[in-house]
Amino acid sequence: MVPTKYKDSKGRRIFLSIGGKPFVVTAAGKRQYKPVVRKMTLNNGSTRNVQRRNLKNIPNAIRPKRKPKVVVRKPRSNKGTVRSLVASPGGTVYKGMTSLVRAIRERNAAANKITNAIPALRKANRVVIKRLAVV
Repeated sequence: MVPTKYKDSKGRRIFLSIGGKPFVVTAAGKRQYKPVVRKMTLNNGSTRNVQRRNLKNIPNAIRPKRKPKVVVRKPRSNKGTVRSLVASPGGTVYKGMTSLVRAIRERNAAANKITNAIPALRKANRVVIKRLAVV
């Protein structure tokens, strides 16, 4: 029984039998043959998921049949055309950005102005009072 650096989807170590067949040991302690690699252990001991660029290094007997999917955003179907105007809940019309996100940002900006104005006023009043006291 020789351990390899590969693990299956449940995180069980993949071993090689004396005859060279890969297997994993189940929770019941029995051997389960024909495992598929999903994770691999690096030299520093951490575990990483298998990626497309690592598939060449995995033996064919335990290599995943399907390659991990690479998610790529497809371009808009109306790419190159002028985007239509979007009406916000408040009735204002915007272009491009979703109206809800823009409305939320504007509300947050207004709230920040109010909360930042109060300490600024207090600070300004303190300065004026100190100057009056010194003079």
